[in-house]
Amino acid sequence: MWLIDLAKELPPTVHFDAFDDDFSMAPPVEWLPSNVTLRLVNNFHGGISEAYHGRYDMVKVADMVTDWNEVDTAHRRILKSESALPSPKLEALLEHVVEQETNAIGPRGWIDSLFDILIRYGLEVESLQYRFRMPRAYSQAHSDHEFVALKDFSYMLDMLDEFEGSTLRKLLAEAQEECEENRQAIVADMVVVVGKKVADNVVGGLSD
Repeated sequence: MWLIDLAKELPPTVHFDAFDDDFSMAPPVEWLPSNVTLRLVNNFHGGISEAYHGRYDMVKVADMVTDWNEVDTAHRRILKSESALPSPKLEALLEHVVEQETNAIGPRGWIDSLFDILIRYGLEVESLQYRFRMPRAYSQAHSDHEFVALKDFSYMLDMLDEFEGSTLRKLLAEAQEECEENRQAIVADMVVVVGKKVADNVVGGLSD
């Protein structure tokens, strides 16, 4: 935190207020200089209270832009080295995964609504929703990551239904073998939306 370093350089009579909606990564209050105060605010609703407006000689604004990205796992697809190659094991796996993910954590269709979600929470969305298709050169690495993530998911299923967890691991093993034999991969698009806090709700001053 830059204000901790600055507090060491300026006289102790200079006071610093840090505003954020999450200080879970900040040092314990006991470790902070005595002239630094952490103040929780809700950046989406209300922001900084008017009681603090006009009180500061300098204001530094940072990290007011939201770059939200998600892998669209609801629309995983199979990438084949040759279109004629069969993929029954992979197809069975993806169909099963969609069903189990929906039952365990709900439908993933909300990813298509990232644009509307940011607007609903009062952000100015600077760009439309982007979809980035995985380059073929990276598809194998992405596919390996998907298999690891789905295996982790199978252990979560064990806590809900041990039979479903073991079933998913069996399907994963069969699908991974098919992937290696037929040079295939599981891929998904990256969905990105960029938004920023409405300027009128930010206390004036310096920014970066």
